[in-house]
Order: sequence, then structure tokens, then C-alpha cells
Amino acid sequence: MITQMKISFSDVIRFDYGSYSEIFKAFDKSNNQMVVLKVIRALSGQLIQQLDNSESGSITTFEDIFNEFQISQTLSTLNSSSVDFSTNCFPRVLSKYLVCGQIPQYFCIDNPNVELMQIKNDFHNLNTFPHEYAVIIMTFGGQSLWKVIEDKSINAKQLLSVLRQVIIGLAVAEARFDFEHRDLHDSNIIISETNCDKIHFIHNCKHYYVESRGLKATIIDTTFSRITIDNTVYCKDLTNVMVFTPTTKLSAQDRTYKSMVTLTKKNWSQFCPKTNINWLLFICRRLLKSQIIITSSDQRSGVTINIKIHPNSPDFYLMYDKSIVPKVNIIDTRLYIHRSIVHSQVVLAHNKMLEEDKPALYFITRREVKTCTIPKDSIDYCLNNVESGVLPRSCIYHFLRHIACYLNGQQYPHKPYTPDFQNDKYIREYFSLFEVSNQLSHTTCDITKDEFAEGFSIFAFNFIPDLSDGVAKSGYVSPLQRGGLRIELKFNYPLAEQITALIYCEYDSLIEIQKNRFAVKDFS
Repeated sequence: MITQMKISFSDVIRFDYGSYSEIFKAFDKSNNQMVVLKVIRALSGQLIQQLDNSESGSITTFEDIFNEFQISQTLSTLNSSSVDFSTNCFPRVLSKYLVCGQIPQYFCIDNPNVELMQIKNDFHNLNTFPHEYAVIIMTFGGQSLWKVIEDKSINAKQLLSVLRQVIIGLAVAEARFDFEHRDLHDSNIIISETNCDKIHFIHNCKHYYVESRGLKATIIDTTFSRITIDNTVYCKDLTNVMVFTPTTKLSAQDRTYKSMVTLTKKNWSQFCPKTNINWLLFICRRLLKSQIIITSSDQRSGVTINIKIHPNSPDFYLMYDKSIVPKVNIIDTRLYIHRSIVHSQVVLAHNKMLEEDKPALYFITRREVKTCTIPKDSIDYCLNNVESGVLPRSCIYHFLRHIACYLNGQQYPHKPYTPDFQNDKYIREYFSLFEVSNQLSHTTCDITKDEFAEGFSIFAFNFIPDLSDGVAKSGYVSPLQRGGLRIELKFNYPLAEQITALIYCEYDSLIEIQKNRFAVKDFS
């Protein structure tokens, strides 16, 4: 029946489009909810045969539209509670219309200034032919999977949940109605947020639950689909659609279409469930190649990372008048993370090695600040056992007139640091600060030479033979050294009071992640 749509909509926008239809999102004021309107261009089969391919390529026959009406409505019934089969993975169909005339006349928009986005009109040269539009109104299901992956608004665990929902939802429809989707790419899976912790399915009287991760998946677009309803098959003849020449360069999606031709032998009414498997394989391969999966797999999945923050007293990092008592309140904290992009084949190789009980090894540069107390009246002092065990690769100290380090009895540097600030002879000590902290080419250390002599005298030592700057920057690790570290100090004058020496140490360390995702480190 051809009728005029008397439903009142507001906030109408062109949401998406396909080869045979235009998709609009609107607020249905009669039902007080967001809906999707799938508008399909239609002509009779006899008229389409009179058109050439350029004119008829995006027009659907009334027979195919009737089939799509039947398929969409039937899948919509799976949303209702049933003892045998139930899933919410297909949109709920609210109503169907067959309309004629110019499309905007059938949208009762409150605001006359609201302009529908440009509609692709394939009838501009067909004025002599009668033509109609089929409209399917469905519940709004969210953004396409392709869109949320592009926007990186989904994580790897959510993607896995979406995939599980699609697989089980498709299995329910297949078992209940001999359903084949035949066009299940990532634009025909849409995602919406949900407050439900688990998504419920019933398959042949058995109940299944999938952890939602905050997202609900919906399978859309049954243009190419096939279904059996009361022993009657409804499907579209894809013979003239699935045409491939030997010279055609096929994409992964095209190869999936072509596989359907081989499986069905162009008998499109035949039930061939393997087409669903092929489309699921296509989706899985697409997801594995997405940067969301690749970057999340680089960090061995399942490894828990805990971060502890121990704030110092404001006395340490604030300069203030002693007449006031400062108080620091942390209003907000943010963690900025850099992710590497690793080829999927490398990730698969890593996982294979883990399964063979060969752990993943991560070398890091670890830093610690140690404290040592030097008593009053000291003029010569030796800090014994500053480190006993794994030795640091470098150390930085703040002092005095003579300083030397001894690793397992070997002195660093070979000639001790003996700065003479009164006679302006301390360039060697000043230069070592920049050398050890890797600040020679791109300096961020703003201690000037004069400031170094006026109280900012920080002495730096690099104990690595090749003077490298740690695995994080050099890309390789030097052999770990074990033993003891002591520091020999000499002052110009006896200390007037007891002081605390701060010693900043850097270590080459190792984190090992095993098959069971248990992390082992070589430090306490």
C-alpha cells in the first residue's frame, strides 16, 4: 500500500548511506525515541530492465524490498522473550512504509529551517517512470563499528565483547531461521553504550551471557540476506551483483563476496551457513589489523600495572615565607602514555614464543634516590656500602672539594674530582654533569657555570665503559655488575652541623613476563 507518512519527526539528519538506500536519524515524537529511517529507492522489475546499468545500479525492485521487509521484521521478533531463541543483536522494526513523491514532503519537521542533508537522487532522469520509496523505521542502534574504530573510542577488550555478541547473535538467527547475512562488514555492525553488565542470549533453549564492557552490538542491513520463514525462503538474487572479472583486483571484502558465489553456486535461495563463517573470518581479520588490537597486544595482555605515588612534604619543593604554612591539595591527576605501533605478525610471534615458555624480557633504566647521614665536624668521610648487590650505571651527588667513587675497589674517575671554586677551576666537574645526564647536544639542564660554583655543585659519575645512557636511549643493555659501592669525600672545613647526602642512582634492570602473565623483576 502506498501511503503518506503521518509520523512527526524532529532533528532529522542524513546519518549514513548505502548502495541502495539512504539512512536518516530522527527523533520520533510519537514514540518519544530516537529512530533510524532506511529509505530505499524502488521500481518494478520490469521497469528496471528497461534502464541501463548506470541508471538502475542503486535501485531496488519491489520484490527485493518485500523480501527485506520480511527479513527485518522476522529478525526483530528475536528481541522478544522466547524459551527457544532470543537475542537483542538485531534492530527492532517499528513500522514500514511504501511512499511516493519527493522525500522531504514525508518528513513533518517542526523547524522549516532544518535542511535534510543532500540526498542522492537517482531519479533525476527517470521522470517518465513511476517510482516509490520504501521506508523501514527501526530503533536507533548507535555508531558503526568502523566509525568507533577510526575514532579510537573503543578498546581491545570492548572489541572482543562486540565480536562475541555478533557471533552468538548470528548463531541464534541462523539456528532459528536458517539465516545468512551475506554482507557482514564493519559498517553493518553498530555499537551503542549500555548499562547492562551482561548481554543475554538464548540458543536452542540454552542461556548464554557475554560481558558487555559497556557496549551493545547490533547487526544491521539485510539487503543481501537470506532467511526461511514457515518453509518459505526470502532472499535477493545476487547473480548480477556478484560479478568479478579475472583482471579485477579484489579487496578482502570483495574476496568474501566472491567466496559466496563459489559456496552457493549462484543458487541464492539455498541455505549455505558457511557464508556466515566467512564473514566472521573477514571481521576477525579486519579487527586484528586495527591499531587498537596491535597497540594493546604490544603490552602483554593480562599483565597488571600498578602505579604508586608518594608525595614529598611541601617543604621540599616549595619556596615560601616561613611565616605561612603551605598546604597542597591535588585536584586532578593525569597519566600520559606513549604507545608503540607493532606489526601484527610481530605480535603473533611474541605470543607464540610465550606459549613455548620463553618469557618476554624488558630492560629498563631504574632510578633510586639514596640518603646517607654525615656527622658534624667531619672533614674527611667515607660512605661505605652505598650499594651492595647490583651496581648502578651512574650516580649524581651534591657536595664539596674532593670526591671519588669505588666500585669493587676500582676508583671512578681515575683522577678524583677536586673542584677549586675560589680559583675558578671546576670546568671538568661542571662538564661531567651534562655528559652523564646526556645533556651535551640537547640540554634541558639550566644550571649555569656560575650557579654550579655558588651552591648548585652536583657531581655526576658514569660507571659504564662505553658511557652509554641506558637501554631506553641506546637500545642495548650493558652487562650487569654486582658488588659494593663506596664514596670518599673531603670537605674544605669541618661540618658545622650534621648533613644528609642525597645520591641519585640509575640502574639497568630487567622485567620478565612469563606465559601466565606473571611479572618477575630483578630488584626489590
